[in-house]
Amino acid sequence: MRKWAAAALAAAFAAPAAFAQSPDESGFRYVRPLQAPPGLAAFEPDGILFAHTERELADLRILDSAGRQVPWRLPPLEASTRPPLPVLVLNSGTQEGAAVALLDLGPNAGIHDQVTLDIPERDFVGNVEVSGSDSRKGRFTRLSTTGIYDISGAPPARSTTAVYPPSDFRYLSLRATGVREIAGASVIASRGPQPELLEREPRDVSVRSNTRLTIMTVDLGFRNMPVDEIRVLSSTKLYYRPVQVEASNTGERYVLYAQGRVFRFDESVEATIPLEGRHRYLRLTIENGDDAPLEGLSVEALARPRTVFVSEGFVPPYQLLYGNPRVGAPEYDFAQAEIDPDTAAAATLGREALNPAWEAPEDTRSFTARHPQVIKASLALAAAVLLFGAFLALRRRTGSPSGG
Repeated sequence: MRKWAAAALAAAFAAPAAFAQSPDESGFRYVRPLQAPPGLAAFEPDGILFAHTERELADLRILDSAGRQVPWRLPPLEASTRPPLPVLVLNSGTQEGAAVALLDLGPNAGIHDQVTLDIPERDFVGNVEVSGSDSRKGRFTRLSTTGIYDISGAPPARSTTAVYPPSDFRYLSLRATGVREIAGASVIASRGPQPELLEREPRDVSVRSNTRLTIMTVDLGFRNMPVDEIRVLSSTKLYYRPVQVEASNTGERYVLYAQGRVFRFDESVEATIPLEGRHRYLRLTIENGDDAPLEGLSVEALARPRTVFVSEGFVPPYQLLYGNPRVGAPEYDFAQAEIDPDTAAAATLGREALNPAWEAPEDTRSFTARHPQVIKASLALAAAVLLFGAFLALRRRTGSPSGG
């Protein structure tokens, strides 16, 4: 009896999606075919899919050839995060106007590639030089130089992380300009091979400059395009300039999303500005000060992969349904399953089409909300009537015969 119950339970978990309720197709505005071989499959969403779905594809549903709902998932975010590890800070002080410190990562330092400085000051601009050695008294190898800053405003911007090539040095020597103290530090272990960030190919980039500002507008071609980092590049040999990043889906009203610094100096590493936006247009404003505009200016919009993994155990071809803001994100056991991304077969997105079964939702708004122009016209007419009445009253009063 127990063996039978265990077998039944195992069978239930082996194909849980077979009993998943199929969604009401009339609520989804768009359909799209997905070609894939049987088994675990994966595809990368394109601009059209991002433009017509909710954030993180929350309204996406997938059906197999039998009409069954197919579980899907995105890559787990926690796979790309790395907790900082506090390290021992020695000999913190100043030297020739710069803050200096020696970090001891211990005998089992492992491989690391970032260090975040604990700087108690505010409103500063400088850079930090990182050198490494296996011995406190040995020769230190220069690893990198990275810009650091703290900018007040809305939103404020702060970056005190230095990036350097993967290293296993036990000791790191830090020299930071623009600040007076390094109060602490945390090192981030190298995460090894990871999926590379995807570059969003812009449809158009425009650049215009005046005596103080350079404004770059990037059109990514589709609404709601996810962008996680911005990298600004220039052929100018030496620069260190403030930049603010604004975003918009219409190209008309922009919202300030981030501030930072773009820089290049001797042996500096390329730095990116975190964004976490989901927009079609990005507008970057670079303050040139009294310097000439940056030469050979270009921008890279980068995003982490949002690969969609499709569960095995279903019969292709598949059909995507999306464009339904009234449904929430699906909840599948498949989201908790361990998968090997390297075994997923490549799936191919077909052409998007309007869903013939789609039914426009009933407009439940009030008459005022549905017909604002009628209300405005009525108010304008009422105001005109009142003005005309006031005019007639004034005319009667001024035209009446005076007594005498």
